[in-house]
Amino acid sequence: MIKNAASFSANEVTLATGGRWLKGSPARIEALTTNSREASPASTFIALRGERFDGHQFAHGLEGKISALIGDHRGIQSWQQLNTPMLEVENTLIAYGDLAHAWREKLRHCKVIALTGSYGKTTIRSMLEHVLRQHGLRVHATQANLNNRIGVPMTLLATPEDCQVALIECGISEAGEMDHLAKIVTPDIAILTGVTAAHSQGLGTLHAIAQEKAKLLTTAASSINYLGYGVAPLLDQAMQRRCISMDDNHGVQWQRCDKTLHLHYLGQQAEITLSLPADHWCANMALVATILIEQFQFTLIKVADALQHWRAVAGRMQAINGIHGSHILNDCYNANPASMQSALDTLGNLAGERIAILGDMAELGDSSEGAHATLQLPPLHQLLLVGPQMQHLHQQQPHALWFENSAAVCSWMQEHPTWPHPNHTVLIKASHSMNFDTIVQQLTLPRSPHAL
Repeated sequence: MIKNAASFSANEVTLATGGRWLKGSPARIEALTTNSREASPASTFIALRGERFDGHQFAHGLEGKISALIGDHRGIQSWQQLNTPMLEVENTLIAYGDLAHAWREKLRHCKVIALTGSYGKTTIRSMLEHVLRQHGLRVHATQANLNNRIGVPMTLLATPEDCQVALIECGISEAGEMDHLAKIVTPDIAILTGVTAAHSQGLGTLHAIAQEKAKLLTTAASSINYLGYGVAPLLDQAMQRRCISMDDNHGVQWQRCDKTLHLHYLGQQAEITLSLPADHWCANMALVATILIEQFQFTLIKVADALQHWRAVAGRMQAINGIHGSHILNDCYNANPASMQSALDTLGNLAGERIAILGDMAELGDSSEGAHATLQLPPLHQLLLVGPQMQHLHQQQPHALWFENSAAVCSWMQEHPTWPHPNHTVLIKASHSMNFDTIVQQLTLPRSPHAL
């Protein structure tokens, strides 16, 4: 549970949302929650409505347990028997964002940095958070996958008023969503990490994806925002002029030699020993260093010393010990063409016998077949492919084993109890919907005695 930090007067809530109070109003609105299970006497429950759920139906069990309710007209009609202060708004999801924006306006001494992109958001956010915390700044950041139209307001509303830096991830899958998120966050600085065909089913072509995500940049207060590698050519000239692009050799430059990353910036030099020879980590670290040097006046050495102790977020190229002395690269949190290729390239940089377990990349629309079929594989000892879309790659790699789903892979592993062998390195990557965490669990936990 994320602890809510926001506090409003009843009048502030009215002004922010355009709503009207019925059955009185509380002195303060605090502990705003969308989860009825988190209700407390000081909390206010906002009933969100979606295609498959309606939070209004949970309000009836909250009378006497909360200070106020927020609902839409249809929902409030069903609350007539409740004797609890309630705010009627036109749309509770929009009202939730409006309240988050009102709280963001109160964060006067906090630098709000928003991140978007098809890949790299969480890794870059975690690197920024790690370095800033290492140097004593009070930082609040997105947790888990709370980066959508519910997660972004939740993250902002949990930002303490004395926070110095807020790192807010903004993820979208449909056209129009970034307009909504950008108006809520109104960042001081925006970062567009990278663009690939992720969510092309809902966003369209690569250029359309870039244009949609770049809307975050237009709301940033700073005249200088940041673009990851390869993004600038997808944006118009006016947008490029608002940004520093890593393609322009303006920021920190890097070279990797095995697991040593060499960084250079205006006469400054530094080195980082990497846990994996991952070029996408190197590119991310260069971008992070550029931002911290330019926006926080850190030295390159200061950034590198902190990044030396950064570790990957769980499920995102996380190196862990596997069963039988194997090595597991857990990258199963999500997947798109760019992140999948980066993971495969990293696996190819490692010595020894390499195994890849690859699952479907979701929401690619018409580009899905080509995206799967054209993945560039390093030399592999063994390849396991999972899901209907990975059949396109299987046609190119007939020696591979193909499985319908993750459960089928787990069953196969039960039938091969000595697999993988000592010193095998196993990459596990797929979109989150493929449930590859079950494969990771089976490869990193002792198998049950009956399976031996």
